[in-house]
Amino acid sequence: MRPYLLLFSVFSACFRLQAQTIEPGYVVLSSGDTLRGEVENAFWEDPPASVRFRSAPTVELITYSALQLRGLGLVSGRHLRLELLPWTVAPPQM
Repeated sequence: MRPYLLLFSVFSACFRLQAQTIEPGYVVLSSGDTLRGEVENAFWEDPPASVRFRSAPTVELITYSALQLRGLGLVSGRHLRLELLPWTVAPPQM
């Protein structure tokens, strides 16, 4: 049992110690303000629930939820646009 516990703790420590990929970019807040700085690139395949951003390398990372953002862009060329679209139901046809 002990070797499995040791192996599990080593893997979980390695997972937490993965290097962050911080890239220059911008975030567009839901208010329309554009903030330029550095965005943590988590290589999303689906829209993220949150994004971490900082305005300068010496500043603490700030987490923005998806509801606080309209979009983001990275200098590497990756763009993500988050918008709420209105959903309407048509009345039944008679």
